[in-house]
Amino acid sequence: MNRFVKTALLAGAASCALSTGAMAQDASVNATAGESSLGDVIVTARRRDEQLKDVPVAVSAISAETLQQTGATDITALQQQTPNATVQIARGSNSTLISFIRGVG
Repeated sequence: MNRFVKTALLAGAASCALSTGAMAQDASVNATAGESSLGDVIVTARRRDEQLKDVPVAVSAISAETLQQTGATDITALQQQTPNATVQIARGSNSTLISFIRGVG
């Protein structure tokens, strides 16, 4: 073997021998004091009742307490709480809203 191959093999073996395993953090079962829980959330987006954990799409669930704390008085205030959502009043009409979620609307 030539010198380059020997050096590459030695460097690879040394890096494998000296590397340490990745340590994952244990998931906390109990919620911390700063976190809140919504309880059971039932999603009916696919015309049947499903638990939030079983829905294959992203869902933004906002509790009544959060709505009161943020001072949301209408649905347009929710766009600040929901990522990639835009709600605006339609031009020429005060009773029509245009909504976009992830650019689709």
